[in-house]
Amino acid sequence: DDCGAISSDGTRIEKDDNLRLTLKIKDKLEEMGINVVMTRDSDSDITLKERCRLANRKRCDFFLSVHRNSAVSGSGFEAWIAKEPKADEKQTAEKLVSALSEISGLPNRGVKLGYRSADGNNYYVNSNTNMPSILLEVGFVTSGEDNKSFDKYLDENAEAIAKIIAESI
Repeated sequence: DDCGAISSDGTRIEKDDNLRLTLKIKDKLEEMGINVVMTRDSDSDITLKERCRLANRKRCDFFLSVHRNSAVSGSGFEAWIAKEPKADEKQTAEKLVSALSEISGLPNRGVKLGYRSADGNNYYVNSNTNMPSILLEVGFVTSGEDNKSFDKYLDENAEAIAKIIAESI
């Protein structure tokens, strides 16, 4: 039901891009012998609460939430971690945004703590998972340049993300 952000021309939906990329990341991680627990592997709904519960119940080592950013203008990659990071979240997040930026040439918008508003909170998944967790924004769905890059470097991005996660765990 929640499609996420939609491209400026209305032709791209965030949830579809997120699923395309996460399925590729899953394949790459499994090729490395890593067991992957997906919160969704089809066009289905699962609440944030259910996502976190599943990861905690399965005692996952790492939680990655993949997104596409949206704004009137903006380009590039960023990662969000809790204000009080767990384990090596910050280093892993820095490696992720740096690698994606290097692959595409799009801006590295850095690693951010907490939540986009200054209300002192964290993103839900970063507050409610027991393991290191990163909310990764893979370009802006509202940017034509970012969308072209997303499509062009889909496999390379998945490979880089999987490699960095594997190194982290």
